[in-house]
Amino acid sequence: MTSKQDKKEKENTKTSSEKKETRKKIEEVLKAKAEELEKAAEEIAPEFDYEKEAEELAFEERGEEILERKGPLPQAEVSASKYPKERKTYKSWFGRTFLQDRNSWVLSVMLVLLALTISWGFTYWIPQGNRDNATAALFQGGRAQDGLVTEKVEEKTEKIKAQSVVMLDPSLASGVQVVEEGNDGKAVYTYTRRYINGEKYSTDKKLKKWLVKPHDNKLRLGTSATGHKGKYKVARSFIANCTAYTSRPGAGGALGLGVHYGTCAVDPSYVSYRSELWIEGYGYAFANDCGGAVRGNIVDLWMGSTTACINWGRRNCTAYVLVPAN
Repeated sequence: MTSKQDKKEKENTKTSSEKKETRKKIEEVLKAKAEELEKAAEEIAPEFDYEKEAEELAFEERGEEILERKGPLPQAEVSASKYPKERKTYKSWFGRTFLQDRNSWVLSVMLVLLALTISWGFTYWIPQGNRDNATAALFQGGRAQDGLVTEKVEEKTEKIKAQSVVMLDPSLASGVQVVEEGNDGKAVYTYTRRYINGEKYSTDKKLKKWLVKPHDNKLRLGTSATGHKGKYKVARSFIANCTAYTSRPGAGGALGLGVHYGTCAVDPSYVSYRSELWIEGYGYAFANDCGGAVRGNIVDLWMGSTTACINWGRRNCTAYVLVPAN
């Protein structure tokens, strides 16, 4: 009896071990097949996300279950007034340019600029005390409150004084001056005065015609040695006690600038450095030097040689301090 039981147990054990081995082989084969399928899928669609697709599929299945359980969703009700209106098209240039939605801001900016322009003109062209009357005159057919806007036109003959002009002229010998007298002019001007309620608020003056044209008084100063030219004004004039000096070639003055014909030494407390002078008998002279003996109205003029200095000596000359006319 015991031997039969042992034999039966051995057979059962053998059968169970064979089943385990068979199951293990089947699992290995299935795993190998699954790996082959995954490799084939990756070759066909390498970026395909199986997990994401599985989640979406599960979500869709759950949504269908909810719809089957609760029924379909009701249709949304939309009022007819909510439908968008057809956009109006304009045929004219003005309509296409300014009345379309995309160009509405252009029209707004232009209106603002127009309002600012009118405001600026009203502020600067009409006096403060008469703006209310002027506004009433504009909007009440020329009648300002209880009065009229009137104009008075008259003509006047006026004398125009001749201007004095100083010109450096290289065509004249240096140190020579020529005076050309001009004449005063006469002209007829038209005055237009405007009144509001009897109060004057503006006057316009216009040239109607010349009776005699004015000509400037010209003072021509010779600068042939230096070649200077242009229009100047005489800042001041004085009688200069003029001496002369010379120096080695390439020498510099008190300002570090070269000295040559057309430069001079001055007393900076009497004539400022860098002043432009014109000296009678010498011509143009630029003040860029000083000297121990140069005091007050003394002006020491540069000469090209000792002989020229001796010939010049010491002279009292008319001197003009010039500034450009511009």
